Amino acid sequence: MYDFYLNKTLINDSVIEVTYSENIEDVGTFFEFTSNVDFGITSEINGKKTINCFELCPCGTRNPVYVGYITDCEHTNNINVYKYSGFDVGFYLRNNQVVKKFNGENIGKAIITLCQENNIGEFKNNGLNSVFSVSIPNFSQTIKKIYKGETFDEILKELLKLEKSKGGLKDVYIDCKNGRLNILQYQNEESLIVPVAQALSLDGLNSFNNATVKHSVQKLRNNVVVTDNASDKIVKYEQKQEDDSVATYGLLTHVEKVDTNKSNNLVKVAENKLAELNKVKETINLSIIGDYRAGKGKIIPVNLEEYNLIDNFLILSAKHKIYDNREEIELSLKRYNEKTT
Repeated sequence: MYDFYLNKTLINDSVIEVTYSENIEDVGTFFEFTSNVDFGITSEINGKKTINCFELCPCGTRNPVYVGYITDCEHTNNINVYKYSGFDVGFYLRNNQVVKKFNGENIGKAIITLCQENNIGEFKNNGLNSVFSVSIPNFSQTIKKIYKGETFDEILKELLKLEKSKGGLKDVYIDCKNGRLNILQYQNEESLIVPVAQALSLDGLNSFNNATVKHSVQKLRNNVVVTDNASDKIVKYEQKQEDDSVATYGLLTHVEKVDTNKSNNLVKVAENKLAELNKVKETINLSIIGDYRAGKGKIIPVNLEEYNLIDNFLILSAKHKIYDNREEIELSLKRYNEKTT
């Protein structure tokens, strides 16, 4: 199913188990693997000390679907087993703080500038000289703001949120698993044909199991008040309420603070926030047999009538466990409606 590489060297015979976890709200993903070999955190390559780079490639290819950097190693209580963990390129986005002023630049250009100034567009893994690039869509909105000490990943998430709130790109997410910074649109995945034995394969979308569906109103809000974000003012500018929801669940108020010196449509802000919050939260979890294609940002069809799950669903998070030529994936899903996302 996969080949495992450390610093470009095949290590299949020394890997016991691999897991990695991804979430649509996060920039980076976490991975870990166990081995019977002591690799450490760093190696010397071409006379230079470099952080160890772990790659996961479909068998027989050198096209990595996961590229991670080891940040921690542990000699476990089993004297013959070592555990390694780390993150993909998102580690560098999460651990670099930024001082930058934008004066109305296009969001896409702002992201490229941040990448250039933080060595993201041409990150070189020391002796390996492994360069990864940046892949982003065309943004329509602009940014005017000063950042002092915010981390690169938090700025990226804020820029995507701003783009969507101003009527630009929606249904985009950040993914760094393949060794580069990618800002991608949600994608349909209609089939997950994977090998399960010699000359035998199955469609992972027919292997759903361990399903749970939970509903909660703990975070539901049916009354939204929009007010100025200035600390020396208490002014109510706009309020929107859903009377039927209040009659059912009781009054639940959310206060949204905005900069009213800017050209914000306060009525629209209140309406959009009310539509976002006035919902019963549905949490859907299930497991499948699959591969790397069953990851965050993918839209998959689910047909589990006994759980009322007959729809298209967006993968919010996925935990992949790879062992004995088998990949089990725990998924968290959300019903996907293109018109309302």
